[in-house]
Amino acid sequence: MFFAEKAADRSPIDYAAAVTGHLVLTPSGDGLRALSEDYAKMVDDGLLLGDSEPIEQLIERCAIIQERANKYGTR
Repeated sequence: MFFAEKAADRSPIDYAAAVTGHLVLTPSGDGLRALSEDYAKMVDDGLLLGDSEPIEQLIERCAIIQERANKYGTR
């Protein structure tokens, strides 16, 4: 199920991209900076259960998922 949402630039999100090889899960630039800051605050405030992984490791895992999903989407 998808919910109507806007991208960071307020443009409509192309949900078809999620199944056609164009899925983007990893932010870059200002988006990555903002996410990293927010993640650090959540870690500092104890909002994550258990040990939290470094944001770089989390982004790397998301990049792997993104790559695998996009390979599957192009079949």
